Amino acid sequence: SVIQFLDNSRAVAVKEREEIKVSVDDCKALLIVTTVSGTVKVNLSTETKKKMQFAIDFEHMDELVRKASDVLEFIIVDDAFLLCKTPKITMLCAFNQE
Repeated sequence: SVIQFLDNSRAVAVKEREEIKVSVDDCKALLIVTTVSGTVKVNLSTETKKKMQFAIDFEHMDELVRKASDVLEFIIVDDAFLLCKTPKITMLCAFNQE
């Protein structure tokens, strides 16, 4: 689902370097990419009930997801970083500042 979202988002990104806005609440995550060409959204199930919002660079998120396994495990570190750990790699990305 996330790779399909990223592929669809790339279609509306044109030449812009976009970000993904993420809202998490009650075991659900909403990912949104908005450009002048359109908006792409996906709702995903999560294991966390904690409420949070952040934005991350599209290309960094794309790299995280494509290098991960079938199950995505993200860890939020001090509201500043997103950690993705897979059997092969560990990646850390800073959040975009609003």
